[in-house]
Amino acid sequence: MTLLCGLLVLAALACGSLAAAELLDKDPALLALPVLVGSVIWLCLGGMAGLLLPAAWLWLAAMAGLTVFAALGAGLPALMRRAQSPAFGLFVAGSLAFWLLFAVRQPLFTQWDEFTLWGSACKMVCEQDVLFPAARGYLAGRGSLPGMMLLSYLFQFAAPGFAEWAVFAAYDTLYMAVAALAASLAGRGWRSAVLAFAAVVSLPFFFSVYQPGAVSQVYQSAMGDLALAFVFGGAVCLYLAAGDSPAGLAGCGLVLVFLTLIKDIGLAYALVAVLVMALARAFGQKPVRLRRVFTTAGQALVAAVLIAGAFVLWSVYVMQASGVDKNAVGGEGESVGYATVLLGGLAQLLGIGRTEKFSAILALMLKAPFTLPVCLLGPGVVAMAAALVAQGAAAFCAAPGAARRRVLWISAGLWIGLAAFWVFHLFLYVYNFADIEAYQLKDYARYLGSVHIGMTLASLGLLALACREEKGRAALARLGVCGAAAALVAVCLWRGPRTGFWNYPSSLYDARQEIKARAATVNDYLDWDDEVLLICQGDDVSRWYYYGYELHATIANGFGGTSFGDARDNRWPTTGMTLLPYFSDANEFETVCSRDGLVAFLQEAEYDYILVDWTDEYFCEEFSSLFDAPIPLGTTHDPLLFKIEDGGARMTLVAGGDEA
Repeated sequence: MTLLCGLLVLAALACGSLAAAELLDKDPALLALPVLVGSVIWLCLGGMAGLLLPAAWLWLAAMAGLTVFAALGAGLPALMRRAQSPAFGLFVAGSLAFWLLFAVRQPLFTQWDEFTLWGSACKMVCEQDVLFPAARGYLAGRGSLPGMMLLSYLFQFAAPGFAEWAVFAAYDTLYMAVAALAASLAGRGWRSAVLAFAAVVSLPFFFSVYQPGAVSQVYQSAMGDLALAFVFGGAVCLYLAAGDSPAGLAGCGLVLVFLTLIKDIGLAYALVAVLVMALARAFGQKPVRLRRVFTTAGQALVAAVLIAGAFVLWSVYVMQASGVDKNAVGGEGESVGYATVLLGGLAQLLGIGRTEKFSAILALMLKAPFTLPVCLLGPGVVAMAAALVAQGAAAFCAAPGAARRRVLWISAGLWIGLAAFWVFHLFLYVYNFADIEAYQLKDYARYLGSVHIGMTLASLGLLALACREEKGRAALARLGVCGAAAALVAVCLWRGPRTGFWNYPSSLYDARQEIKARAATVNDYLDWDDEVLLICQGDDVSRWYYYGYELHATIANGFGGTSFGDARDNRWPTTGMTLLPYFSDANEFETVCSRDGLVAFLQEAEYDYILVDWTDEYFCEEFSSLFDAPIPLGTTHDPLLFKIEDGGARMTLVAGGDEA
């Protein structure tokens, strides 16, 4: 049923794009992305009004009505002729391939961040038909932005239940829309379109840091980093195709609002895209007129305010729905506002009040583009060289005059954006990361790799657009696109992953399937408002995340410090729950505890249940007396669910254990 629902929505998107293309006399491949992201924005507005499901059904009816209107006006044969666009055909075929493959393979979430936010939020929205800040259950990031979760919902709202594999298929439909948009820049010939499409689809594989023996997360991740890169590049490509026409600018506006709704840093991506478009519009024609410069600056400012308005509107909704202030970042127990991060970071960058931490991380960030890998061929300088080559080829193939000036100014805007993102991530490492993570430049490839993907995608769009120039230059541009596609595919085959979304090993999901089954044995006894403390000795937090995703309750924070029962000495909550005796060697996820300390912690925390998943000798010896049922060593067929009573001094068995 989920597959049928997904294909129904895909058909509605395709028909809506065709109808809009007929009404605007455009290639439908240009409209697939604006129609898709506009649909998500509509769902966001409906969800904030408390009408998410009605908004989805109204959207489906609107797509059908728009298609009928266009067919009656232009005739069905005209729509069919427009559907013969090579790039549009690639969008439909690529999206269909992902839906069918994932429906057969049915992959599951595996990354920690998918359980703390991305995947869990998708699940909440689909199962409860509300935006996730207002949903019931555990979620670490209630203040996060809703774009990708609503994209998943769009393809599953009519299906019963929730399917994780459909989340991947929905995301990849978005990526295929961007790839088709880039392919449409190359003209209406199949050869150029296929080459450009292949180059864009290969980009995420090229910009991956593959470890031998590991599985690739490319095209099978519920997180938003790849979406940021694709939508940013897609916004630039849409501007290249549509130019400064009112319809084109409106479409770009929809894409940029959606870009803002993907992730907090999406606002920065959207503002950089506005800068790129403004530079091209103000200085892309000769002579440069002061009036046009000021007019463009004013229009860019209005666009930036509208985009920021979408960000602020969501922040207001989050505060009203969940009481969470999303406009702050922080690490090690402290949080600061975005204004403090930017102003404080700029001051330190200029040498005003510079701290030792800032100086150390600045030195690391200056080395990072030359030392830390972000792609299959090595560090960031390789990625920058690839983008520079594509931009240089596009400038060479573009016709002298306005076309070439436009390429150069767009390229300049992309490089300014890259520098801005580098500075912004420097600030994030200083203010948002714990010291141990900041000094390692944790997830550098993930964050900066997305920036490089977006920049390179936009550069390939510039080169693809040159395929429409006069005959000699078009031939050179097609040769450049062919070379880019061949190089990317060759590098991916040579250095890339052998295990990707097409053939994940089934053993990867063994732990997920086990915990799904174990959680099902106790879910009937739980309510979403119940707080459940998980006991899983020796866990690296993986099982804690998995249970938080599967339980129909709120997973509680663990005991992250020591106490001796009569004072609040060193008691602090943390993720995970592994109890260790005092003086044990503790790592990042392990804590030290005593029987009285646990009771004192539970009295303060006021949790509802304890779920015993896995024990060790220490736990059995130290804590068994608290429970009214035998605590086995290791694990049982089912987990043991205990009700916390008498302020944590007594635990009453509710469900679970081996079958009699």
